[in-house]
Amino acid sequence: MISVFGYLALGILGAFFVIHFSLRAYWIGLIGLNSVFPDYSIKEGQYSETYNKKMSDYLPKVPATIKTLDGICSVIFSASFAGLIFYLYVALASALVLTVYSFVSTYLLSTTLIIKGAVFAVFMLFSTIASILANIKKYKQNVKVQTWLFHIAVWNSKFFYGPFYKYLLQTLMMFSTNYKQKPAIVDTLKIMVVCGFGLTILHLRQSNYLYFIRTDVPQDKTRIYPEHYLSNNTEKTFLLGPEIQSKTISNQALSLFVPILKYETKTMPETCELNERDTKNIGNTLQQIRWREDLDCYGTSISLLLNGSAISSNFIKIDHAITGQFGLFAFVSLEDMKQGTHHLTVIKVIDKNDQYNTPESVPFYWL
Repeated sequence: MISVFGYLALGILGAFFVIHFSLRAYWIGLIGLNSVFPDYSIKEGQYSETYNKKMSDYLPKVPATIKTLDGICSVIFSASFAGLIFYLYVALASALVLTVYSFVSTYLLSTTLIIKGAVFAVFMLFSTIASILANIKKYKQNVKVQTWLFHIAVWNSKFFYGPFYKYLLQTLMMFSTNYKQKPAIVDTLKIMVVCGFGLTILHLRQSNYLYFIRTDVPQDKTRIYPEHYLSNNTEKTFLLGPEIQSKTISNQALSLFVPILKYETKTMPETCELNERDTKNIGNTLQQIRWREDLDCYGTSISLLLNGSAISSNFIKIDHAITGQFGLFAFVSLEDMKQGTHHLTVIKVIDKNDQYNTPESVPFYWL
């Protein structure tokens, strides 16, 4: 949710900036043009007087266009600044929530967190319903209802807008109380929001945010996954599973890469019961020993099966040549193999209590 919200901020604020920049450039051009040619010339020019008169009546006046553009640009700039402050607060609040959650989730049951989330959802639903009811024509003149709406709006603003809630409310109130007078501004903002959502969807499709919502995704053993082969990953930016060089192998050895994600490099040493170690201001010899301990820990966390039989492996740390990801590399010997289809199974155990450590099978054909 935080990732999607961040991309939404990028899309909307990006669209606001581009459209504001374009309109301001047009506005500056019109001001310069108006200083040279105050208005349309009816009697002079390339066309007839009748044509010039009709076109002059049809087209908007330059001073009016300048005034309209200035108003639209001013509102856009103000809305963009308000949005920037809002998203800054959301980013800080999200970081705080994630930090607290990472500590609290260890000691609280998941049901407790779900209950708190449900309470928050009910509060949001109540606020939304109260706002809708209070703005019905029947209750718009009801002082008690409007007073309650005011208090709900203020407390919502304190919670969602943070310490700058008064200034954001000021911007929203200026717009909400005057938008009917400037329909062109409203239409422009609608177009910008639509463009912002379009830009958001484009960035989301190019991102890896879907990996965050993946939990237990069993592997279909009747399917070949293209991302398991280096020949298909020349334009990949992120790998989740193991990778070999190709679907068909003609060499005596198989090149295997197993990505180790950043959170796994912190969890695996805890599983291996490696004590906290100070990596600052230590000599080269001790540093080499600790690097070797890390490699041994990562290596023992990964098991390999060739056609269902366990095989030994000598892993070495490496950064993937294309994606730049950290991981382990090993050569798997294929001596005495018969020509035909074989399966290499990789089992990565990040945490002994983790139920999502499922084997990944990579089929290949040995020539």
